[in-house]
Amino acid sequence: MDIQEIRKRIDLIDFEIINLLHRRMEMVLRLRRLKGSISEPEREMEVLGNVRRYSQGIMLPEFAGRLYAEIIDESKRIQQQDLKLIGFQGEHGAYSEVASLAYEPSLMPIPCREFREVFEEVGTGQLDFGIVPVENSLEGAITQVNDLLIETELKIVGEISIPVHHCLLALPDVEYRNLRVVYSHPQGLAQCRGFIARHGLEPRPFYDTAGAARMLSDERPQDAGVIASRLCAGLYHLEVIEEDIEDHESNTTRFVVLEGRVI
Repeated sequence: MDIQEIRKRIDLIDFEIINLLHRRMEMVLRLRRLKGSISEPEREMEVLGNVRRYSQGIMLPEFAGRLYAEIIDESKRIQQQDLKLIGFQGEHGAYSEVASLAYEPSLMPIPCREFREVFEEVGTGQLDFGIVPVENSLEGAITQVNDLLIETELKIVGEISIPVHHCLLALPDVEYRNLRVVYSHPQGLAQCRGFIARHGLEPRPFYDTAGAARMLSDERPQDAGVIASRLCAGLYHLEVIEEDIEDHESNTTRFVVLEGRVI
């Protein structure tokens, strides 16, 4: 490896470290709802002891201790802000997160694996709000979400409709003409069918648009792109090859916002 390649790898590792720290802070915010006080000296000492033990080889345990002492201080600062959490289904960068930021930028988006998890965690008070899609202008009603809305006692306190603009994303420095396949949620692939055909790309379904972007960032296949939101480009260190690649400009999705714990 030459110096530029080594620096690129260092930059990528730094990107991954910051992403992991973001995920840790999200867990810290969730944890705040379950414990009595922000400061827990015994737990802090346990964490510091763990990271010192994890520090094997080139990194000194003392350095890891100092680093995590700062991380713990930042965690407590974040917990003291009493941020309001809004859950969405999918990975960061999902269109549900885009909708949550458009609805109220001060809310902290928290990813959930399934729609049911959004409902459950709002109901138990782990999340203050949830945001879920109920209808797409092209695909119609989202049946799973509407079934959950019938079952739940949570209240709908707001709604927002957003245009769904798909982007073709790829790894930095990958030549567009070298792309052979494109990953996305089946609906994302269907909504960009014309673009995919014109450019001779092989569509490959993935469970989530943002999940496809995260996979591309993690696994780094050089011949693959993804169809996802523009937000995913910044979150997963990807480049926007082309914007607004959907076949229909009128593609919109309506979301509803669910209120927190029901008394």
